[in-house]
Amino acid sequence: ISQNCITSFILRSLSFFFGRNGHWVALRKENNNQFVDLNSQLQAPNIYNGDHEMNDFLLRHLRSGSHILIATLKTEQDSN
Repeated sequence: ISQNCITSFILRSLSFFFGRNGHWVALRKENNNQFVDLNSQLQAPNIYNGDHEMNDFLLRHLRSGSHILIATLKTEQDSN
C-alpha cells in the first residue's frame, strides 16, 4: 500500500467522522519536545512547548465539544 493511499484513506475517514464541513487539527511532535499546530487556517503555526502546553491545547478542544483522534507513527529511530 502506498503512502498516498494511506493519506487519502485517513483524510476521507476524518471527513466522515467530522462531517463534510467539519474542522480538524493536527499536531506534529518535534525532536525538541515541541508540538507544532498544523492548522491550515492559521497565518503561521502555533508552537507548544512540552507536554503541558500540548495537553492544555487538547483540553481546550475537548471542553468545546471537539472530537480528538490521536495517531502515532513509529519510526526507525524509535525502534533503536
